[in-house]
Amino acid sequence: MKNQMKIALSTSNPFNLDFTLCCGQAFRWEKRGEWWYGVVSDKVLKIQQKGRGLEFENASADFIKNYFGLNEDLTKILSQIGKDEIIRKAVKEFKGLRILRQDPWECLISYICATYKNIKAVKQMLTALCRKFGDKLELDTVTVFTLFHRQKNWQRQQ
Repeated sequence: MKNQMKIALSTSNPFNLDFTLCCGQAFRWEKRGEWWYGVVSDKVLKIQQKGRGLEFENASADFIKNYFGLNEDLTKILSQIGKDEIIRKAVKEFKGLRILRQDPWECLISYICATYKNIKAVKQMLTALCRKFGDKLELDTVTVFTLFHRQKNWQRQQ
């Protein structure tokens, strides 16, 4: 076990890791067994949810709380957005889904790639771009590549 950390989740703020990571807002996460692997801020993370807790590697508790919005007042947010009937139904159906605090550059590139594509196709496009322009990272037996958010990475390939 490599520097594995845990966070206890609040019972008043529902959280569902699977909903959050496979809903189409972030495309660089892959589930292997019980663990999710993803690249965030130039590092590969490993995370899983066990009941009301998160276990993770290669990040601080503060980083995980911020990235997943775990300190947000979910009750207040839901009371505001739940005024819309469609949103209220979606929130009920996907209880615990959170909006990720992604790097703006990665979010922009992901959504440019997402035009008229399904989630699988976007993941494939981003993987190809990251292999070409990113840096290789490894954790356990998982190899991933960083996103090409540094301009120098674009320039070195020309």
